[in-house]
Amino acid sequence: MDIFNKVMDSIKQHAKEIYPQELFNEYQNLEKSYMDKNEASIKTTADKITEIKSSLKKRAISIDWDVFFKDLSKKVESGEEVSINDIVTLEYAPSETKECLVQLAKIIAKRRNEQDEEKMRLCKSIYGFTTCMEPCAYGAYGSCLFASRKDNEPSIAEQMLGNITTADEYTKEIKLATEYATNLKLITTSHKPTNEVLDVILEAVKRTRADEKIKDFPMCASVGSLNEEQIVMARDAGVTRINHNLETSYYNALYLSSIANNSGENNGQGISTDSATEYQKRLTTLTAALTNKIGICSGGMFFYGDDEIPEDRILLYLTFKELDKIYKINSSPFNVYVPLQDIIDESIGWFNAFSLPCVKRDKVIDSFTIFKTLVTFSLVVNAKHKIIISAGSKWIGDEYYSLAVELGGGAGLKSYLQQMNSEKSIEIAKEINSKYAACDVCP
Repeated sequence: MDIFNKVMDSIKQHAKEIYPQELFNEYQNLEKSYMDKNEASIKTTADKITEIKSSLKKRAISIDWDVFFKDLSKKVESGEEVSINDIVTLEYAPSETKECLVQLAKIIAKRRNEQDEEKMRLCKSIYGFTTCMEPCAYGAYGSCLFASRKDNEPSIAEQMLGNITTADEYTKEIKLATEYATNLKLITTSHKPTNEVLDVILEAVKRTRADEKIKDFPMCASVGSLNEEQIVMARDAGVTRINHNLETSYYNALYLSSIANNSGENNGQGISTDSATEYQKRLTTLTAALTNKIGICSGGMFFYGDDEIPEDRILLYLTFKELDKIYKINSSPFNVYVPLQDIIDESIGWFNAFSLPCVKRDKVIDSFTIFKTLVTFSLVVNAKHKIIISAGSKWIGDEYYSLAVELGGGAGLKSYLQQMNSEKSIEIAKEINSKYAACDVCP
């Protein structure tokens, strides 16, 4: 059995363990409907899933939470494996358990940092080719800043970030960023890069590797789905990691595709059954990278819309845990979904450029819930698996942010995605490094 199918089988087995039976059955029905390209069944099944999720979100677990957190803390301190049942229960902890959650997070953070030789990772994103003319299925949700607008106008991202298109420009930005970051992410926006785009990125990496001062500087390439030949080219050019975010768990990805199609957000084109393969394409890129001995960085976009439930997030954590079994321990950006409207509100002048509908999140996501999700994530993956606090990090709030960076192992430096101030993140990282007397190893 090849690696991809082995990972998919593990994902489905985990899903069976964590989802309530009724929801798991409908998720399987939705998967079959996509495989059969049955538009009517996709619609009706998605409606059933919406109803089930709506009911599950009202669920409350009645236990002695003090005892639960005390027992869970003991397990973490002793190195005992935490059960799936404990993981699910933790995601449903009420806000009244805030003090217990913080104490648990401190215990986990200490364990993770004592086992991880790398300093706090400070990741700087460098954007190029910022208008995507052929957005992926995720872009069809209407949340993509990089999608070309009406009449082939530049994307919102290009208007905000500019548009690097040459190796010279990338190399210049790389040299500037190495003065304060500890990891770089070279980002393009196409679903699948052209040879010309990939050549520009890899040429910039090769130039960096030829520079004695920064030849060993870690660099991720975030360029969309890659085939095996392209992955080997990236590895041989000196790329440290391939970044391709899964964004959400497998079954929730199918569901998100189905509700976007149901709501007419695909501009009246009917159900796009091909969108069901987007997740598999991303997972294929990640497994191909790992089998060719190059690390990956893949994360989630949490709290997307209002239908995500804790089990959806947990299945994604478990997916990353499975990927870590293939080759080395990897990393994940921790992204909280930033609705376009939030960006527009702070970016007057760009509003009229939007021509795609925006997935809204009507429910306000509080800092406790976001932090609790991070704590649960950190319990599932290996202690050396970096969880980089990234998009939407300002919503974690001052109350939790420092501990969140310590717990995850790093932070993304400020960009347009509602992130915490870079100077603050750098200062926090210095304090944490001093606390744990971290060495200079940075794999």
